[in-house]
Amino acid sequence: MADQRVRSRHIAVLGSSGLVGGALVQECKQRKLRVTGTHYQHPAKGSRALDLTDPSAVGQFLDTVSPSVVICTAAETHVDRAETEKARAAGLNVVAVGQLDQACASRDINLVFLSSDYVFDGTSGPYEEDDQPNPINVYGRQKLQAEQQLLATSRSTLVLRTTVVFGWERQGKNFVVRLLESLADGKTVDVPADQVGTPTYAPDLARATIELVLQGATGIVNVAGPTMMSRSEFAKTAAKVFGFNPGQINPILTRGLQQVADRPLQAGLVTIRLRKMVGDLMRDPLDALGNMAESEKYIG
Repeated sequence: MADQRVRSRHIAVLGSSGLVGGALVQECKQRKLRVTGTHYQHPAKGSRALDLTDPSAVGQFLDTVSPSVVICTAAETHVDRAETEKARAAGLNVVAVGQLDQACASRDINLVFLSSDYVFDGTSGPYEEDDQPNPINVYGRQKLQAEQQLLATSRSTLVLRTTVVFGWERQGKNFVVRLLESLADGKTVDVPADQVGTPTYAPDLARATIELVLQGATGIVNVAGPTMMSRSEFAKTAAKVFGFNPGQINPILTRGLQQVADRPLQAGLVTIRLRKMVGDLMRDPLDALGNMAESEKYIG
C-alpha cells in the first residue's frame, strides 16, 4: 500500500555516483519509483551534475526536478582527509547540509540524511539510537553537528546512521573492493583486529532506506548489518567467499596503521528499531558477500 501511495512521487538521490547513492538509485528503479540522481566529480548514468555547496545550484535543481523526497548521501567520507582539511570537509558535511535542509523546508520536501556510527567514541558499542554521542575525530564531529542542526528544526527529518558499508561501486573506494583488488594482486593486507563493527551491505541499506521513506519515518534510525565482527575477521570472510587465501590478511592493532584520525574501536549499531519497522532486511556478512560475489560488479 505504501508503494502505491508514493509511486507517482519523485525521489532525488544526492551523490548517486557513490556506493550508497548508486544502490539507492538502483533500488528505486527496481521498485519503479521516479528517481533522479546527482553527481559532483564522477558522473553516473542518467545523473545530473550538482555542487551541493552552491546554494543557488541546489535551489535550481530542486525547482527543476521538484522531488518530494531528497536523500543526501553526498559527503566527505575520507576520515583522514576530513581530519587534515577540516574547513573544506565542514563545507560539505555541515554547512551544505544545513543549506540543503533550508532549501528543502522552503519547498516542503522531505529530507533523509545519511550519518555514521562515528558519532560515537567506540568504547561500548554496538550503539542504540538514543545512546549519547561522543565523536573522537573530525568526521564524526561533523556528522553529529549535521544531525543536530537537522533534528533541531520543527520539520520532519529522517537521519539514518550506518557503518562499514560495502558492495560493488564504480569508484572502488569501499573497504571490500579495495581489499579484493589487493588480494588479487597477491598482496598481504594489514587489517585492524581491534576495530569491531556491524558491516552493512549497500543493497540492503538501500532497500531498508526506501522502506523507511515509504513509511514516512522520521527521527534517527540505525540501518546496519546484524552481525558484530572485527575488520580482520570481516576481511578473512571476504577473502574466503571470493576464493582468495585468508592468510593474506594480517591482523594488526589500529595504532599500527598510523592513521591521522582516531577510529572508534568497539563500535557498530543496534538495529532493533529498524527490524520493528521493516523486518529482517539486513543480511549477515557471509550471506551479503555471497550475493556480492554472484552479482554484476557495476549496475547502472
